[in-house]
Amino acid sequence: MKNRILTKLLAACFLTVLAFNQALAAENVCKKTSPTGKNVLIELFTSDGCDSCPPANKWLTSVVKGGDKSVIPVSMHVTYWNHLGWKDEFSNPYFDARQGSYAKLGNARFSYTPGVFLNAREWRGWRDGKRAEPDKSTGETAPVSINLVARRSGDNELAVEATVTPVPSGGGVDLVSARLYVLLYEDDLVTRPKAGELKNVQLKHDHVVRDWNVADGIRSDKAIASAFKISSNWNQKNLGVVAFVQSADLKTIHQVVDLPLCL
Repeated sequence: MKNRILTKLLAACFLTVLAFNQALAAENVCKKTSPTGKNVLIELFTSDGCDSCPPANKWLTSVVKGGDKSVIPVSMHVTYWNHLGWKDEFSNPYFDARQGSYAKLGNARFSYTPGVFLNAREWRGWRDGKRAEPDKSTGETAPVSINLVARRSGDNELAVEATVTPVPSGGGVDLVSARLYVLLYEDDLVTRPKAGELKNVQLKHDHVVRDWNVADGIRSDKAIASAFKISSNWNQKNLGVVAFVQSADLKTIHQVVDLPLCL
Protein backbone atom coordinates (compact mmCIF):
# COMPACT_ATOMS: atom_id res chain seq x y z
CA MET A 1 0.00 0.00 0.00
CA LYS A 2 2.78 2.39 0.95
CA ASN A 3 4.62 1.54 -2.26
CA ARG A 4 1.53 2.35 -4.32
CA ILE A 5 1.09 5.69 -2.58
CA LEU A 6 4.78 6.50 -3.03
CA THR A 7 4.58 5.58 -6.71
CA LYS A 8 1.58 7.86 -7.21
CA LEU A 9 3.35 10.72 -5.41
CA LEU A 10 6.45 10.29 -7.54
CA ALA A 11 4.34 10.20 -10.71
CA ALA A 12 2.49 13.35 -9.64
CA CYS A 13 5.80 15.11 -8.92
CA PHE A 14 7.16 14.06 -12.32
CA LEU A 15 4.09 15.37 -14.13
CA THR A 16 4.28 18.65 -12.21
CA VAL A 17 7.95 19.13 -13.06
CA LEU A 18 7.27 18.21 -16.71
CA ALA A 19 4.41 20.71 -16.95
CA PHE A 20 6.58 23.39 -15.35
CA ASN A 21 9.45 22.75 -17.77
CA GLN A 22 7.06 22.81 -20.74
CA ALA A 23 5.57 26.10 -19.58
CA LEU A 24 9.06 27.51 -19.06
CA ALA A 25 10.13 26.35 -22.51
CA ALA A 26 7.03 27.90 -24.06
CA GLU A 27 7.88 31.24 -22.43
CA ASN A 28 11.37 31.12 -23.92
CA VAL A 29 10.23 30.59 -27.51
CA CYS A 30 9.12 33.51 -29.68
CA LYS A 31 7.47 33.03 -33.07
CA LYS A 32 6.37 35.24 -35.95
CA THR A 33 5.25 34.64 -39.55
CA SER A 34 5.19 37.38 -42.16
CA PRO A 35 1.77 38.43 -43.50
CA THR A 36 0.37 37.80 -46.97
CA GLY A 37 0.93 41.40 -47.98
CA LYS A 38 4.41 42.71 -48.69
CA ASN A 39 5.99 44.59 -45.80
CA VAL A 40 8.31 47.56 -46.26
CA LEU A 41 11.97 47.52 -45.17
CA ILE A 42 13.53 50.83 -44.16
CA GLU A 43 17.32 50.98 -43.78
CA LEU A 44 18.78 54.05 -42.11
CA PHE A 45 22.53 54.56 -42.41
CA THR A 46 23.53 56.87 -39.59
CA SER A 47 26.31 57.77 -37.16
CA ASP A 48 26.79 59.27 -33.70
CA GLY A 49 29.50 61.42 -35.27
CA CYS A 50 27.18 63.15 -37.76
CA ASP A 51 25.40 66.32 -36.64
CA SER A 52 22.71 66.00 -39.35
CA CYS A 53 21.69 62.49 -38.23
CA PRO A 54 19.57 63.12 -35.08
CA PRO A 55 16.45 64.17 -37.08
CA ALA A 56 16.65 60.90 -39.05
CA ASN A 57 17.14 58.89 -35.86
CA LYS A 58 14.10 60.61 -34.37
CA TRP A 59 12.08 59.90 -37.49
CA LEU A 60 13.02 56.21 -37.36
CA THR A 61 11.89 56.05 -33.73
CA SER A 62 8.54 57.54 -34.76
CA VAL A 63 8.18 54.73 -37.31
CA VAL A 64 9.02 52.08 -34.68
CA LYS A 65 6.50 53.48 -32.22
CA GLY A 66 3.93 54.50 -34.83
CA GLY A 67 2.04 51.22 -34.75
CA ASP A 68 2.23 50.41 -38.47
CA LYS A 69 3.57 46.84 -38.42
CA SER A 70 3.88 46.73 -42.22
CA VAL A 71 6.80 49.20 -42.11
CA ILE A 72 9.94 47.73 -40.54
CA PRO A 73 12.95 49.99 -39.98
CA VAL A 74 16.52 49.12 -38.99
CA SER A 75 19.32 51.49 -38.00
CA MET A 76 22.80 50.70 -39.34
CA HIS A 77 25.67 52.79 -37.96
CA VAL A 78 28.59 53.41 -40.31
CA THR A 79 32.24 53.92 -39.41
CA TYR A 80 33.29 56.73 -41.75
CA TRP A 81 32.55 59.44 -39.18
CA ASN A 82 34.71 57.83 -36.49
CA HIS A 83 37.79 59.82 -37.57
CA LEU A 84 36.45 62.95 -35.85
CA GLY A 85 37.51 61.63 -32.46
CA TRP A 86 34.43 59.72 -31.36
CA LYS A 87 34.07 56.05 -32.27
CA ASP A 88 30.41 55.16 -32.67
CA GLU A 89 29.96 52.05 -30.52
CA PHE A 90 27.31 50.67 -32.89
CA SER A 91 29.31 51.21 -36.07
CA ASN A 92 30.65 48.45 -38.28
CA PRO A 93 32.43 48.38 -41.68
CA TYR A 94 29.79 45.90 -42.87
CA PHE A 95 27.25 48.73 -42.95
CA ASP A 96 29.69 50.96 -44.85
CA ALA A 97 30.02 48.26 -47.49
CA ARG A 98 26.28 47.70 -47.71
CA GLN A 99 25.56 51.39 -48.17
CA GLY A 100 28.40 51.59 -50.69
CA SER A 101 26.79 48.80 -52.73
CA TYR A 102 23.51 50.71 -52.75
CA ALA A 103 25.34 53.85 -53.86
CA LYS A 104 26.84 52.01 -56.83
CA LEU A 105 23.41 50.72 -57.83
CA GLY A 106 22.17 54.30 -57.88
CA ASN A 107 25.26 55.55 -59.73
CA ALA A 108 26.17 57.74 -56.75
CA ARG A 109 29.78 58.84 -56.32
CA PHE A 110 29.81 58.43 -52.54
CA SER A 111 27.79 57.47 -49.46
CA TYR A 112 26.54 59.98 -46.92
CA THR A 113 24.55 60.16 -43.71
CA PRO A 114 21.77 60.16 -42.95
CA GLY A 115 20.93 57.84 -45.83
CA VAL A 116 17.49 56.21 -45.95
CA PHE A 117 16.63 53.34 -48.27
CA LEU A 118 13.09 52.11 -48.75
CA ASN A 119 12.97 48.55 -50.09
CA ALA A 120 16.55 48.91 -51.37
CA ARG A 121 16.00 52.31 -53.06
CA GLU A 122 17.12 55.66 -51.73
CA TRP A 123 14.19 57.58 -50.31
CA ARG A 124 14.17 61.17 -49.04
CA GLY A 125 10.49 61.42 -48.19
CA TRP A 126 11.29 61.03 -44.49
CA ARG A 127 12.47 64.65 -44.45
CA ASP A 128 8.92 65.78 -45.23
CA GLY A 129 7.32 63.31 -42.84
CA LYS A 130 5.84 61.25 -45.67
CA ARG A 131 4.54 57.75 -45.05
CA ALA A 132 7.18 55.12 -45.79
CA GLU A 133 5.31 53.20 -48.44
CA PRO A 134 6.45 52.45 -52.00
CA ASP A 135 3.57 53.08 -54.40
CA LYS A 136 4.06 49.89 -56.38
CA SER A 137 4.15 47.68 -53.27
CA THR A 138 0.93 48.94 -51.71
CA GLY A 139 -1.36 45.93 -51.33
CA GLU A 140 1.09 43.72 -53.19
CA THR A 141 1.24 40.03 -52.28
CA ALA A 142 4.69 38.99 -51.08
CA PRO A 143 6.33 36.26 -53.19
CA VAL A 144 7.64 34.51 -50.08
CA SER A 145 6.61 33.88 -46.48
CA ILE A 146 9.14 34.06 -43.65
CA ASN A 147 8.63 32.15 -40.42
CA LEU A 148 10.84 33.04 -37.46
CA VAL A 149 11.39 31.04 -34.28
CA ALA A 150 13.72 32.42 -31.60
CA ARG A 151 14.73 30.66 -28.41
CA ARG A 152 17.37 31.00 -25.76
CA SER A 153 20.10 28.41 -26.28
CA GLY A 154 22.25 29.43 -23.29
CA ASP A 155 22.60 32.12 -20.65
CA ASN A 156 23.83 34.66 -23.21
CA GLU A 157 22.97 32.95 -26.47
CA LEU A 158 20.05 33.25 -28.84
CA ALA A 159 19.16 30.69 -31.49
CA VAL A 160 17.01 31.82 -34.41
CA GLU A 161 15.51 29.63 -37.12
CA ALA A 162 14.14 31.24 -40.27
CA THR A 163 12.12 29.28 -42.81
CA VAL A 164 11.33 30.76 -46.22
CA THR A 165 8.38 29.44 -48.22
CA PRO A 166 7.45 30.55 -51.76
CA VAL A 167 3.91 31.91 -52.18
CA PRO A 168 2.35 30.68 -55.47
CA SER A 169 0.13 33.75 -55.79
CA GLY A 170 3.10 36.06 -55.22
CA GLY A 171 4.55 35.75 -58.71
CA GLY A 172 7.43 33.48 -57.80
CA VAL A 173 11.02 34.16 -56.81
CA ASP A 174 14.31 32.36 -57.39
CA LEU A 175 15.36 31.45 -53.87
CA VAL A 176 18.66 29.95 -54.98
CA SER A 177 19.88 33.36 -56.12
CA ALA A 178 18.37 35.19 -53.13
CA ARG A 179 19.80 35.89 -49.69
CA LEU A 180 18.29 35.67 -46.24
CA TYR A 181 19.36 38.35 -43.77
CA VAL A 182 18.72 37.84 -40.06
CA LEU A 183 19.46 40.90 -37.90
CA LEU A 184 19.51 41.20 -34.12
CA TYR A 185 18.55 44.71 -32.97
CA GLU A 186 18.13 46.66 -29.76
CA ASP A 187 15.69 49.45 -28.89
CA ASP A 188 15.74 52.39 -26.45
CA LEU A 189 19.46 53.07 -26.64
CA VAL A 190 20.90 56.34 -25.34
CA THR A 191 24.39 57.68 -26.03
CA ARG A 192 26.28 60.91 -25.37
CA PRO A 193 29.40 61.36 -27.56
CA LYS A 194 32.43 62.88 -25.84
CA ALA A 195 33.87 64.26 -29.08
CA GLY A 196 32.99 64.93 -32.69
CA GLU A 197 30.17 67.02 -34.15
CA LEU A 198 27.68 65.80 -31.52
CA LYS A 199 29.88 66.26 -28.46
CA ASN A 200 27.83 66.16 -25.22
CA VAL A 201 24.55 65.78 -27.11
CA GLN A 202 22.22 63.07 -25.80
CA LEU A 203 21.19 60.77 -28.64
CA LYS A 204 18.38 58.22 -28.70
CA HIS A 205 18.18 55.22 -31.01
CA ASP A 206 15.79 52.38 -31.84
CA HIS A 207 16.08 49.19 -33.90
CA VAL A 208 19.88 49.50 -33.90
CA VAL A 209 21.46 46.46 -35.56
CA ARG A 210 23.73 44.71 -33.06
CA ASP A 211 24.55 41.57 -35.04
CA TRP A 212 23.53 39.81 -38.24
CA ASN A 213 23.71 36.63 -40.28
CA VAL A 214 23.51 36.28 -44.07
CA ALA A 215 22.66 33.01 -45.84
CA ASP A 216 22.89 32.26 -49.56
CA GLY A 217 21.15 29.52 -51.52
CA ILE A 218 17.86 29.45 -49.65
CA ARG A 219 15.96 26.17 -49.86
CA SER A 220 12.20 26.19 -49.68
CA ASP A 221 10.76 25.15 -46.29
CA LYS A 222 14.22 24.34 -44.90
CA ALA A 223 15.04 26.18 -41.68
CA ILE A 224 18.20 28.30 -41.65
CA ALA A 225 19.78 28.61 -38.22
CA SER A 226 21.50 31.70 -36.83
CA ALA A 227 23.28 31.90 -33.47
CA PHE A 228 23.79 35.20 -31.66
CA LYS A 229 25.83 36.04 -28.59
CA ILE A 230 24.05 38.50 -26.31
CA SER A 231 26.42 40.92 -24.63
CA SER A 232 26.00 41.48 -20.90
CA ASN A 233 25.54 45.23 -21.43
CA TRP A 234 22.59 44.81 -23.79
CA ASN A 235 19.07 45.14 -22.40
CA GLN A 236 17.52 41.79 -23.30
CA LYS A 237 14.00 43.17 -22.86
CA ASN A 238 14.64 45.54 -25.77
CA LEU A 239 16.00 43.02 -28.26
CA GLY A 240 14.30 41.83 -31.44
CA VAL A 241 14.98 40.09 -34.73
CA VAL A 242 14.34 41.35 -38.26
CA ALA A 243 14.62 38.92 -41.17
CA PHE A 244 14.29 39.71 -44.85
CA VAL A 245 14.83 38.03 -48.20
CA GLN A 246 16.64 40.09 -50.83
CA SER A 247 17.82 39.37 -54.36
CA ALA A 248 21.57 38.78 -54.72
CA ASP A 249 21.91 41.95 -56.82
CA LEU A 250 20.36 43.93 -53.93
CA LYS A 251 17.69 45.44 -56.18
CA THR A 252 14.63 43.73 -54.67
CA ILE A 253 13.37 43.11 -51.14
CA HIS A 254 10.97 40.18 -51.41
CA GLN A 255 9.64 40.21 -47.83
CA VAL A 256 10.60 41.31 -44.31
CA VAL A 257 9.34 40.42 -40.82
CA ASP A 258 10.00 41.87 -37.35
CA LEU A 259 9.99 39.71 -34.21
CA PRO A 260 10.33 41.54 -30.86
CA LEU A 261 11.78 39.01 -28.43
CA CYS A 262 9.60 37.69 -25.61
CA LEU A 263 12.40 36.00 -23.63
